[in-house]
Amino acid sequence: MEYKLEFLSYLLILKKKNEKIAKYDNLIKICINIFEKNVIDGNDLIYLFEKNILDINPSIRSMCWKLALNHLSLNTNTWNQELIEKRKLYEYYIKYFVTEPQKNKNLNTNKIIEKVDAVCNDDNESNDDFLDSELFSQINKDTFRTRPELSFFSLNPQHTINNNINILNSLINIEDYEDENEEVPLLVNISNGGVDKPVCGDNIILEPKDKIYTDASKEKLQNINYCLENKEKNNLGNINDYSTENEKKNNMKEIKEQNSNGYPNVCDIVNPKKHYDRLCRILYIYAKLHPYVKYVQGMNEILAPLYYTIFNDPLCNCLLQGEADIFFCFIELMHRQKDVFCEGLDNTDNGINGKLKKFSLLLKFKEYELWEKLYTLKIETQYYAFKWILLLLTQEFDIADTIVLYDQFIINNNEHFILYICLVICMKLKNTLLCGNFAVNLKLLQNIPPFDPYDLICEAKKIMKNDYKNKQFITDIYDSYIREKKKTKPLDSIESSNTYESKTPI
Repeated sequence: MEYKLEFLSYLLILKKKNEKIAKYDNLIKICINIFEKNVIDGNDLIYLFEKNILDINPSIRSMCWKLALNHLSLNTNTWNQELIEKRKLYEYYIKYFVTEPQKNKNLNTNKIIEKVDAVCNDDNESNDDFLDSELFSQINKDTFRTRPELSFFSLNPQHTINNNINILNSLINIEDYEDENEEVPLLVNISNGGVDKPVCGDNIILEPKDKIYTDASKEKLQNINYCLENKEKNNLGNINDYSTENEKKNNMKEIKEQNSNGYPNVCDIVNPKKHYDRLCRILYIYAKLHPYVKYVQGMNEILAPLYYTIFNDPLCNCLLQGEADIFFCFIELMHRQKDVFCEGLDNTDNGINGKLKKFSLLLKFKEYELWEKLYTLKIETQYYAFKWILLLLTQEFDIADTIVLYDQFIINNNEHFILYICLVICMKLKNTLLCGNFAVNLKLLQNIPPFDPYDLICEAKKIMKNDYKNKQFITDIYDSYIREKKKTKPLDSIESSNTYESKTPI
């Protein structure tokens, strides 16, 4: 129950601080009414996304993402236990794949990951004495290319945790309550054992309602500050319990020696000191757990918005818990996106080439003039839309706008939604593209100007809704195209036939 109480208390404090702003106060009331239930209504969760209520506070967005990505269940009474179990599981992954891989090379990976949906095969055994240096080297290079415009990822994660704690400190200002003699939702550290064990060793936990203090004394303020100050002194991301210092040094020595590319920066995934290190560790463990997908360039960009959002949640006060939360959210997001990353599925309907064909058909169906112009210039969709679809437009927008787009990608289970977003982008560039040549148009499509993400989302939904209303489904258009292609394929191989020479391919 602690995590739920902590979150609700935070919302109550926000409400108190912003009650003079009627609209803001109203939105927080809606959130409180939704999250105080024992079982959250799925439609209520969708409502928060659809009405952009996630924008009012990073904690609300972080919570909603965890719910929509199935990291937390809709049953609020089980949140604490779920977080504890998943953190322990992630700790085991760190031990198995990072800090002590040489001790586990003969173990069956299935036994380790049986609690999660991503199940590896029996042959996914670690045959290396140390870390998989080839895999690590690939991830390591991409890690330092992640969001170079942000200094965030080069910071010490403990500084981020301290900043989150300072935000909470600034909210819990007793002077704001003393004059009105209001009840103060007190954040305290419960250390009792049993079922209600805290989510993290010294996590901020809420007192039960019957213990909320009404006398705002200096002593109580000192207790709050003492609790929060303790967090600043302890780096909860340490994993010293899992391997000796010598083992950790050996692992890092092995990585550095075998990094044949000589990249100047090396992530320390054994004893992380920067956000880059933890980002790299998440990607590394994911790749080891998914041997048939492994790591593909660009996964770091998919992970970055999740990582940035969850670690900047003011209620994120435990390094290891935050990393575990991000990892399991990333697994779910990649589960939805894995088909376009899996090389073996490239030419299937759900693979990246299938998605590109669907987008080309959608563009042809909706904007034939524009499609014809690009076709005439021989600008194929793979030259620009490949990156859009594969990376969910993460490289086309700054982090703030990307997060807004992620709200919709996370809650919208329609796999074609990204195609409609791409369609709207092309529609907005239509006038310029119709006047341009190959070089100008390709450069524009590969370096699109900034767009309002809310505008893109609104227009994409409008077009999708209209198509569904008229029963114009992209899957039907695609299936029809495939059937026609199969019929004409034998005839295309006849050299003497000119019947299909003028056919314009997708």
